[in-house]
Amino acid sequence: MIRNKVWPYAEVIAIRKRLEEKNKPRIVMFGDSLTEWGPWKNDSFDYKFVNLGVGGNTTANLLNRIHQVKAVSPSAVYIMAGVNDIFTEIPQEQTIKNYADILDSLKSNEFKVIVTSTLPLSSLNSKYVETNSKIQALNSRLRKLAVDRGVEYYDLANELVQTDVFVLPNNLTVDSVHLSTLAYSKWVLSLTEKLRGSRH
Repeated sequence: MIRNKVWPYAEVIAIRKRLEEKNKPRIVMFGDSLTEWGPWKNDSFDYKFVNLGVGGNTTANLLNRIHQVKAVSPSAVYIMAGVNDIFTEIPQEQTIKNYADILDSLKSNEFKVIVTSTLPLSSLNSKYVETNSKIQALNSRLRKLAVDRGVEYYDLANELVQTDVFVLPNNLTVDSVHLSTLAYSKWVLSLTEKLRGSRH
């Protein structure tokens, strides 16, 4: 008798949860390890985040994985890439061309496309000054590319770096490149507020 009283209720809860997940707008997070390591699986979100981040990916790798985004049929896709291009000394002209090809391919679909700024390194990295200068230049070109392609530009770097110097605060990183729990919390808060605002 106890089993008969408990299990139907548990099954109803499970069914409700599956329906809620099914009805949540799907948001694709598309990028490299900074995206991959994010806390995107959380039942409390109003959205179902689909993590398509892969460590070590360059913009060329993302271009070759566009089919994964399209297969999800998301409401929106947030793209963040470029730092691995800089690390592997890919010419910035090629990075911008890859990004343009990514945007052109995704724009033909019915979901929203958002370019997210590339994040700087912290001063814990011995090459942070030189690298961050390249990242700033890349972000400037990405902003212009987004405008030219008629998509949104999300300046996450500006929200995390709240100083006159373009450098990631040391408490927001675990190794000068990858993000700390605090940084991800700030990213998630910023993103969810942005998503809620876009619904009005």
